[in-house]
Amino acid sequence: MKKAGRVKTWHADKGFGFIDVHADTKDVFFHVTALQTPRRRHLVTA
Repeated sequence: MKKAGRVKTWHADKGFGFIDVHADTKDVFFHVTALQTPRRRHLVTA
């Protein structure tokens, strides 16, 4: 299932985070293994 949104929380040491999906009321959990290029990198927030 594909969802679009903004990464809200990222735990690089554990390889998971949460995406803020604007259409839904709850955040979506994701794990680094679900990414197309699964790399444990630090996210840069603006």
